[in-house]
Amino acid sequence: MKFNLLNRNTLFTTTMWGMAIACIGIQIYYLPLLPDRIAIHFNALGNANGWASKEMLLILSVSLLFFVAGLSQLMIYYLPKMPEDLINIPHKKYWLAPARRDLAVKKVNNYLLWVSNLTIYFLHVCFI
Repeated sequence: MKFNLLNRNTLFTTTMWGMAIACIGIQIYYLPLLPDRIAIHFNALGNANGWASKEMLLILSVSLLFFVAGLSQLMIYYLPKMPEDLINIPHKKYWLAPARRDLAVKKVNNYLLWVSNLTIYFLHVCFI
């Protein structure tokens, strides 16, 4: 079965938010096992020089996950409505011609969702 771009975007959006929520759930599950003070910053020699409570670490990581997912959703929502002057892609006149604009926007949204999913996955791996 071949997916069209609309179905693929819905799948990637659902996957992105699902990974973000799963990451938050895993962090909440492991929260009681963490020490009260956690190193969050290290100097060039690898020595810890910044500390935070486990609750603050959870707040920071959840905020970052929602920021990344929310920002990508906003970009996907507003990209079709943006004027051509604010869009910077190679061969802009060709791709944003009226006959190809919808397809170009869908493809850019598709790639944006790929990058968003990979970013959420990367953050998931870093936080666990």
